[in-house]
Amino acid sequence: MFGFKSKTDRVYEILQPLVAVQTVQKGLPKGFWQHPFVLGYFSFFARYLIEDMFGSVSPEVAGDVVSSTMQRLSNLNGLAISEDIIRYSAPGSIHPDFDHGADMAAVLAFYMLGKATDSTLPYVNAAIASLTVNGRRPDKGMVSSEIFRVTFQKEVDRLFGV
Repeated sequence: MFGFKSKTDRVYEILQPLVAVQTVQKGLPKGFWQHPFVLGYFSFFARYLIEDMFGSVSPEVAGDVVSSTMQRLSNLNGLAISEDIIRYSAPGSIHPDFDHGADMAAVLAFYMLGKATDSTLPYVNAAIASLTVNGRRPDKGMVSSEIFRVTFQKEVDRLFGV
């Protein structure tokens, strides 16, 4: 209404194409939306986007946006997904696949947001090198796609035995 989009709408619009690419190219394996890596990747990517687009928001608002976004992405119960996210990310008992998903999401999110770090640069540089032909550097969209392929699709293939 009146051209305004909710925080959830804005985060969803960025993440949904990633889910669409996975769905079209490889499908979503059974248990996809319950897997700690997938939840870590998308919940943390959503958090990075929230912080970048909206600045400092309360933990409650951030949690609501993540939960609503995850529900829209998965077409599953957002509360159940949120409970899994909380369980996998609990201090002192962080699930290693969840933590790895969050780290891999940081690579793509930071690149897309122009905030590459020392830990993300090796992925960015490898993506650029793999796509550079005859000295012609790829555009940002191509690099983003390659980073997504390496940080998400290859990991999903490995984790689900695809």
